Amino acid sequence: MSQIAIKFFAVLNPPAEPAEPNSIYLTKPDPESPFDMFVTDNDGYLSPLGNAAFVLATMASLLASKANLNSPEFTGIPIVPTAETGMADGQVASTEFVQNSFDAYLPQFAPLSSPAFTGNPTAPTQTPGNNSTRLANTAFVQAAIAALINSAPGALDTLDELAAAFGDDPNFAATVTTALAGKQPLDADLTAIAALSTTAYGRSVLAVADAAALRTLAGLVIGTNVQAYDSDLAAIAALTTSTFGRSLLTPADAAAARTLLGITAAPPQVSSYLLADVTYQNTATLANTTLSVTVDAGGIYEVDVRLSAANASGAGGFKADFNGGTATATSFTGNVQYGNGPSLMNVTALTTAPASDFFNTSGPFWFRGTLIVNAGGTFVIRAAQSTSNASITTLRAGSRIVLSKLN
Repeated sequence: MSQIAIKFFAVLNPPAEPAEPNSIYLTKPDPESPFDMFVTDNDGYLSPLGNAAFVLATMASLLASKANLNSPEFTGIPIVPTAETGMADGQVASTEFVQNSFDAYLPQFAPLSSPAFTGNPTAPTQTPGNNSTRLANTAFVQAAIAALINSAPGALDTLDELAAAFGDDPNFAATVTTALAGKQPLDADLTAIAALSTTAYGRSVLAVADAAALRTLAGLVIGTNVQAYDSDLAAIAALTTSTFGRSLLTPADAAAARTLLGITAAPPQVSSYLLADVTYQNTATLANTTLSVTVDAGGIYEVDVRLSAANASGAGGFKADFNGGTATATSFTGNVQYGNGPSLMNVTALTTAPASDFFNTSGPFWFRGTLIVNAGGTFVIRAAQSTSNASITTLRAGSRIVLSKLN
């Protein structure tokens, strides 16, 4: 297809012939006249086109139904010549050309549905363990088989070899379970016994019927050869004892036990121990009653003398005092309560230990105080009839002389 270059000129009057060939002239002789258009042929001769506005409108209408040369956008059903199959030179391809090309090349491709490949098709290798509808190549299959075999020895890396190892028994698990049911369960004690070099006598121990038969077999007699069962001994046997704990069972006496424990003997507190508690009841004659005790330097003691006669005669009654001994007192404070009535109405305070007879009365007598020892030694407390002509034959229950250590 040949192409012609068209020139465009704008002049006042039409040019003289011959003018420029293949050109368009736009003329306007005077301001009041309309634009006219002329076109020249190959030889330069003019042909009038008429009023320029009409021509331009006509051309615009005609051009609107035409496609651009550059990137045209066709409508309707464009028709082009059908190029030869296999051409690739830039010609416009018709639908017939496309169909012919597909008919020529499609036999070289497999269909999407049930393709039948030839040659050696390849596909990506899926990751091990993939369980989907993706295509599996030989590498994926070999990897799956290798994982299943897991480095099994050559004699056991096929199903046939495994079946042969199981004795071709389709019920191998049930067969093994039945066989195991007739076996002794694994036991550590039985395993240890099996490892021993036993004797006939040793094995006979396992056959005894009861404890009595076992003692007979062993030649043991309870009380003669073995200790009879004792719940306290059994409780001790169950303890996790120490060497020191077991040594507590060995002292010969209390002194040895205190030595073992590192304890220096001392009088316990008043709540647990009384040095003396003398009670006279229904005695024929009240003799001098003397309590002599050993006291410690710095010790604090409670003195408690209670005397009450069931019957008395004569002018005298009781007397009580501290009478002799080697100990000396730092201080003594206390009270004496006495009287003939049902209660001890009279009270006398003491600031020093009494050293002579006092309180000649046949009524009740209670002498109580606190003694702090200066120098240790023996300490004597005496209770007696206050006069020689007094007669007290019976003391009431509860009469006593007590010295209790408080520290």
